[in-house]
Amino acid sequence: VATFDGHNAVLLDWHVGAHLHPDRPKGDGIVARPEPPSPRSGGPQAQLADDAPVVLVLFGLGGSRHDAYVRSLARACGQLGWRAVVFSTWRLDWNEWRDLDVAVRHVAGRYPKAPLFAVAHSAGAFILVPYLAAVGANTPVVAAATVAGCFDFVRTFAFVAAKCQRGGGASPVARTYRNFFYRGM
Repeated sequence: VATFDGHNAVLLDWHVGAHLHPDRPKGDGIVARPEPPSPRSGGPQAQLADDAPVVLVLFGLGGSRHDAYVRSLARACGQLGWRAVVFSTWRLDWNEWRDLDVAVRHVAGRYPKAPLFAVAHSAGAFILVPYLAAVGANTPVVAAATVAGCFDFVRTFAFVAAKCQRGGGASPVARTYRNFFYRGM
């Protein structure tokens, strides 16, 4: 799906229920494709009703569709008979919500009878919350949740940087966070 400014693409990675389908290899069941499977392609995802709920998942800083928490949520949705789609953004501007608007409208247009939910993890909340604030009641999203999002990204960055300068950055976890923060800021 083209981004709001037409300079790139928003990737929507649909969960296809590979763990439920005996003819597919084992795996996370999330595949990069612009559209969910059609009835011709088979699989449990393709057999869902047009009004089956859709959950749009946003991962956190440095995350991807491969993260365990993303795969777990997608699998749980599939087991409930819901569709799950992962919003993969390429921008490092965590306050830019217009690509999410394109994705939400695309998914809602594909399944106009289905309720659309959004779940943002960590820094993904910095895309979802500004989107909801800007679009307001005009969004097709009927409910949204953020999981472990920090309230102030800049202050969190300053805290991690200060801790690293005081010698607290020696642990592998601290180094990993520092590298992600510096790369994204």
